[in-house]
Amino acid sequence: MNPLEESADYGSPLYEYRYTFDASAMRKGKEKAEYDEFYVWGMPIPKLNYIGQTMLTAERGGFMLGKKQKEGERYPYANEWLLAQSKPQEWTGEFIPRDFKSDKYKNKVQVVELGVCRPCFGKMRDGKPAYPWANPLERLAVTNSKTDEVGFHDTNTPHPNEADYGWVSNWSLKSGDMKMRFALNSGTMKPQDYHLPTGEEWGLALPNILTSIYEGKLPIGLTGWDNIKPAPNPYFEMYDPEEDDMRPIISAGETHNSNKSDMQEERFWNNKPIFYSYFMQNRSRLELYAIRFDGNNKEAQSHKDRRPYGNRYRCAYRWRFMDAGGPDVTNDGRGMRLVVQSRWIGNANVTVRDIMDDKWWGECSDSNPLYLTDCYRVLPCVGFPFPKGAPTWRMAYWSRTRWKHNTYDKDDAYSNKTFCYRVLSRDGFDRGHNDNATLHYGVRLMVNRDVDEFGKRAPRQLQKDKDEQRLIHRK
Repeated sequence: MNPLEESADYGSPLYEYRYTFDASAMRKGKEKAEYDEFYVWGMPIPKLNYIGQTMLTAERGGFMLGKKQKEGERYPYANEWLLAQSKPQEWTGEFIPRDFKSDKYKNKVQVVELGVCRPCFGKMRDGKPAYPWANPLERLAVTNSKTDEVGFHDTNTPHPNEADYGWVSNWSLKSGDMKMRFALNSGTMKPQDYHLPTGEEWGLALPNILTSIYEGKLPIGLTGWDNIKPAPNPYFEMYDPEEDDMRPIISAGETHNSNKSDMQEERFWNNKPIFYSYFMQNRSRLELYAIRFDGNNKEAQSHKDRRPYGNRYRCAYRWRFMDAGGPDVTNDGRGMRLVVQSRWIGNANVTVRDIMDDKWWGECSDSNPLYLTDCYRVLPCVGFPFPKGAPTWRMAYWSRTRWKHNTYDKDDAYSNKTFCYRVLSRDGFDRGHNDNATLHYGVRLMVNRDVDEFGKRAPRQLQKDKDEQRLIHRK
């Protein structure tokens, strides 16, 4: 189905029924079931020529779950879905299809088993959760790391410095220090259960569009507004929901050197799933939108055992550049920053045009019942604001990926200290490396994949941004 089409084979919504479901409340003896279990009931729909396609429906073919709504409030979508389509793609195994139009089921009372599109967190594989972190952005730390001590800051207010090579006490650091404190697996300032993202892992928060599905490489230069064409054609993004790449040395720029294959950042990419992502943009507001991690394609399979993922990780993303030198509507005087917002949508029939509308997202405040279901991450301008020799301010964040590696030299604070970083600006998303090893940038960590998403070490529990409400608002 064309992601830009509003209806396709679906009708307009008639009614919505919502309630809160506790995912941990599973029936006894069903702890290892593929999906969470609960009860729903059908409601008759008074519509002419209605032939009972499904009596278990809330909107456009699926039963919706979500937060309770205030009286009179209405939002088009919630954060969890059941699906009951007549012709679903069955190979992903996400749900059990039932054709309600057939003579066998039409106008009859049926007991119907429907799979929850958000997978059961109790499902295990090799002793680990099979489908953790359904909203990948949740893995990114809420705030920046302190750079002179172990711990996280309690605010995302910007801390730039044009002088002193961008040094800001406890906020930014140069590559040699960053390497010893955060990039190495034995990093001295790295908190337990967290690590610095690689270039690939930064895709949790930023567009990570591959150069092509055949090459499987990340571009080195700018991915700007003119480079990201709007839907309906998809882009290819790689994301591995199963394991972290914790090799001690991961290097970009070495694809030409077969002797360094073990350290190439692309070393395992051919074995990882490739997801479809659909983008739209509003350049006048410096906003980019995407439906990401769509797994209903043959490329979104793990080559290890050809495991399909379906839309278990499908999310809507919105990127908003604030005080970044753009149009007046993007400025609020609260400092240069990028606000990343994501919402898990699974198999919901959401289009890219839907998520370009502020009404779809709602207000970024407690007055919006869906506010707490979304994930927000604020990336402020920290350290030196002119990465890659830019003439205007930009934001830069370190990655664990190196730029080339000399195997004949030492691996300490003084040698092999050229690392890649991500650049964020009004022009788009860029990737560079520090030929000048004196410049200081910020550090944002991510939680390890094996950490309990609902435990005390998860970012949403461990870090708090006291200024989040103020920083995510747009005037």
